[in-house]
Amino acid sequence: MLEQKIQELQERRRELHTKMNASHDPFILKLPPEVASYIFLLSMGEQDTCQIACDEECLPTPFLLGAVCSGWRQLARSTPALWARLAFTLPLPSSEIMEDLLDLVADWLERSGGLPLTLKVSLPTTYDDPSPDIGHASVIDALNQHSRRWCDVEFNLPPHYIGRLCGSSPSEYLRNLSISPVDDDEIHLPLTFRMNARPGPMKFTIWGFLLEGVDVAWDNLVHLNLDYTTFDGVLQVIRDAPLLEICSLSFISLAMDKFRIPKIIIRHPNLRTLQLNHIQENDVLPKLINSLELPSLESWSVEYIKLEGMVLEIMISFLKRSGCSLKTFNIQQN
Repeated sequence: MLEQKIQELQERRRELHTKMNASHDPFILKLPPEVASYIFLLSMGEQDTCQIACDEECLPTPFLLGAVCSGWRQLARSTPALWARLAFTLPLPSSEIMEDLLDLVADWLERSGGLPLTLKVSLPTTYDDPSPDIGHASVIDALNQHSRRWCDVEFNLPPHYIGRLCGSSPSEYLRNLSISPVDDDEIHLPLTFRMNARPGPMKFTIWGFLLEGVDVAWDNLVHLNLDYTTFDGVLQVIRDAPLLEICSLSFISLAMDKFRIPKIIIRHPNLRTLQLNHIQENDVLPKLINSLELPSLESWSVEYIKLEGMVLEIMISFLKRSGCSLKTFNIQQN
């Protein structure tokens, strides 16, 4: 069991540290709690953004601190900021640790108090069951109960699990929202992401899924990343995001049966950086820049198939129409 293994590792750590510190004064426990807690926070390392694991060498810092002695364990558990970051991969349903994962996640989230949460949740690429698992669904429901505190969240999950991320209350802190599929076989699959209250992230990334089923408020959006999706909805997001400053589009393709060229040019006054990478279809770049006017554009990078003839004329026309003062312009033919 996951919890049992963690407890065993912690006990071994406590025995080791007890022997090592037998002749040393536990000075940190004599400091004011707020000072001692801050020292604990300074000890957080790169591994604390990685997955929770049962390997002794990979245990997150909060567990390691709690393994030193009972005083450190009590201090760690009473320091919510140590538990405000949580990253894990949902195990296969047949895994021995599946039963304990829910308790571990629920306990971790409770210890984080009311602080904004950084979450990274994924499924192993070997998971190919198209129907939700009861254990997985319970873990996702536990995350939903804390949706008010989502701040930086990254979900690497199949569509049926992302569709379950409905939340129980609107987030008060949401900054970054990232959604991607488990493997390449799910690219361009329909996606439903609709929370009980529309989230309004400052940075939004979607990789591999279609935009049509995503219900997000774009009012606060500053940074947009779209990878391996279709052109449908791209212009609508740009139009509905008045604060947008950075827009990065990669591997964008056309859905010809649905695409409609807008009747008017979208003038966006705040967009400063436009990145168009790995454009694979000849029609995407002309259709995009023929529909935009970006007077504040400062940085523009383009990676395209053939940058010649009509395409170059369209790019020049776009720059003249926008009346912008570019500081950097990177162009590459692939």
